[in-house]
Amino acid sequence: MDAVLDIIMSLFSDFDVNAIIEMLSNFDFSAITDVIGGLF
Repeated sequence: MDAVLDIIMSLFSDFDVNAIIEMLSNFDFSAITDVIGGLF
């Protein structure tokens, strides 16, 4: 069980949070709000 936990923890340590934040910041939220605005 500890070996599985070590693998999971190593995956999370390699997980690039900054890349995801950058991806979200570059994401076009205005396009989504336009779609939502068109629905209502």
